[in-house]
Amino acid sequence: MSFRSRWIFAVFCFLLVFATQARSEKEDPLAELRKLADEGNAKAQVRLGICCQHGKGTEKDHGEATRWFAKAVEKDDPDGLLLLGIAYSSGEGVAKDKQKAVELLKKSSLLGHPMGMTVYGSTLADEGELATGVAYLQVGTLRLLDTDPSTGMKFLGTLGTYKEKMSKDQVDLVKKMADELEAGTPYIETILGYTFPLGPMIFTQAEAEAIVREIQPEVEKAAGRTFKTPPLVSVSSRFVTANSLSDDLFPQLRNLFPHQPEASTRQAALQQSLTMVQSLLGKYGFHDKTLHLLPRNMSLMMEKIGINASFTPNLVRVLVAHEMTHALQDQYLNLKDTLLGMTDQEAMSAFNAVIEGHAVFVQDSLGTALGLDREVMEFARFLSAGVDPKKEESEGDNLQTYNRRYFQEVYLGGRKFIDAICQLHGRNRLWDVLENPPLRTSAISFPDTYTFGKQTPRLDLSPILMGMESRFGGGPWQVQQSDLGVMKLKALYGGMPAEKLNALLPQFIAVQGLAFGHPSAASPNGLSLFFMRDGSAVRDLIDSLETMGRENLKRASSSGQAIIKDIRIGDLQVPGADIARRLSFSVGTNENNMTNYAMYRVGFRSIMVEFEDTHLNLPEPRVAEIALEIRDRFIAFRRKQAAMAASSGPSTPATPGTAPAAAGKGTPDIRDEADLKAGLRHFSRNDYPAARDSLRQLLQRQPTNAHARFMMAVMAAREKQFGEAWKHIEIARRASPGNEKIEAFIKRLQEVAPR
Repeated sequence: MSFRSRWIFAVFCFLLVFATQARSEKEDPLAELRKLADEGNAKAQVRLGICCQHGKGTEKDHGEATRWFAKAVEKDDPDGLLLLGIAYSSGEGVAKDKQKAVELLKKSSLLGHPMGMTVYGSTLADEGELATGVAYLQVGTLRLLDTDPSTGMKFLGTLGTYKEKMSKDQVDLVKKMADELEAGTPYIETILGYTFPLGPMIFTQAEAEAIVREIQPEVEKAAGRTFKTPPLVSVSSRFVTANSLSDDLFPQLRNLFPHQPEASTRQAALQQSLTMVQSLLGKYGFHDKTLHLLPRNMSLMMEKIGINASFTPNLVRVLVAHEMTHALQDQYLNLKDTLLGMTDQEAMSAFNAVIEGHAVFVQDSLGTALGLDREVMEFARFLSAGVDPKKEESEGDNLQTYNRRYFQEVYLGGRKFIDAICQLHGRNRLWDVLENPPLRTSAISFPDTYTFGKQTPRLDLSPILMGMESRFGGGPWQVQQSDLGVMKLKALYGGMPAEKLNALLPQFIAVQGLAFGHPSAASPNGLSLFFMRDGSAVRDLIDSLETMGRENLKRASSSGQAIIKDIRIGDLQVPGADIARRLSFSVGTNENNMTNYAMYRVGFRSIMVEFEDTHLNLPEPRVAEIALEIRDRFIAFRRKQAAMAASSGPSTPATPGTAPAAAGKGTPDIRDEADLKAGLRHFSRNDYPAARDSLRQLLQRQPTNAHARFMMAVMAAREKQFGEAWKHIEIARRASPGNEKIEAFIKRLQEVAPR
């Protein structure tokens, strides 16, 4: 099959999805479509042709489909031109006519249809016009990656395959032709390949560079540091920005999930980046050291949340100040290496809140200095995602609501933390905080708990839940553990009354979550362990969550978004539990498509076990057994902690809610010694990949283990990965100050790769 045939097939697959969606939107979508199509509406004619092409809401009829596409072509509709061109190329509904197909595809491309460009480009390349074809394919693919990433990714592979066959001169020619094509072809809104809209270009590269030069002195004054080198700025596409973001996310995800295959982690980083970049205004790249700005996103969001276009020039100044602050932080803190050294999600979240809060602080200070108070207020609406509290309340709790709340906690919560540090310790201590960030997000919400000295690491409850997914039957399971710090809890439970949530937050000592599900499952099951200050806090938490659950079900039911029935709330029988409650219901889009859902919460003194059953339908006695096992694991875990604290002497007492503070170590774990011995064994045999695998498992639990970090540094240095070597040895040095072996290694490393 030629590349052109593959992409014709890909477009047909896209149309099939679209037609299916169109059919589900209304009981009889074609009556309205026919009316609009008969009145001459080109978009309606295209949509009706797609339905005819795939037999959605009507008999499948390729001839009728091409008739409607041809009517749209009479109005030079880009979608109609693309689809009729494909029809002539394949011979479906019309006699095959290669020349006619090329003419229609070319016209669709010149009008700016990104999918038209890809199909036309593939056609030319298959016919021997390689440079011209690849230029069209490249421009179309890059535009699709901005507006329809999943489709764009498919074409990206083909683009790479073509380029592999080309000489350097041909690649250079393609770049020149693609630049000319990009500059001369308009951006348009289409039916196909337009999942995420783009706004107009509201500022240029030259204007962005001028703003950087203009505001640099004010940014330096507000931040209290000067730039070592002028920051680079780029007016970028979504895809270019996503690549920069992916480069930054990959090592962080690699640290958090070291056992996941590298290729899978890279793919996850890119997919996550392509999703995130749809709503970004700017991004400073830790790896490429560049301020990426997205004017098309900014114009779109301004329109969405109702910001007047007259504010644009000064809003861009505020945005650039924010991203320039990250560039300044990077020049003094080396953000890439700092984040690479973090294997703890909670510490990473706290650090992100600090650097984002500091950037908001600087941008606001610049706004005040330049008299842009109104613009700063308008920009704050971006940081709150333009959320209307009343609208959010009516929507209830869902993933989108959680993401908005967490977004606000990082930016606006981080800003409040920075303000509090200034009030408590003075503005001159801000860089001390940046260099010694809090390890827990509780410090972001309660700044008076932050200390500049050695901080107590969080209590790691992950060993208690390790392997619990096996209690729910055979796999294969996809499993992920996460620690839920205060920022995440505030986002999750933002639907509670504020006074109730604020009273509960200080009662949390540690929360660990385990999500697990079959690869084919629509949503995972959840198992969480809450360690609270006392039993009364556990009861209060269960009562509050149950009340919030009732309200969410009531809102969801009244909104008409779903059918919810068979709601049952009552006690659960668990021997030895202080409180045990069950909430269950059925939910679905119609009576024939209902799913059973249950939430169980069991309290034992100061802990609560929460189990979210989305598709397992476990009997209640089995739920009780699992809750009791977790209780027993927790008791054994705490006893081991107490024993370790006692053996370490009076200088390292175990305090409620914290791990015993053994030097350079986190919570003790029976696997630590085994992983360290395995790492040493592989290291002595020069089997570095195996050694790293063992040591990464240890470092996931004990990120500051000096012995493991030392071995990682030695292996990196022997392989001439000196940046990695410095990262590991500096962590080892902080964990074990004065260690002669570490100091000797640093001296040798300084000679071959000066810091």
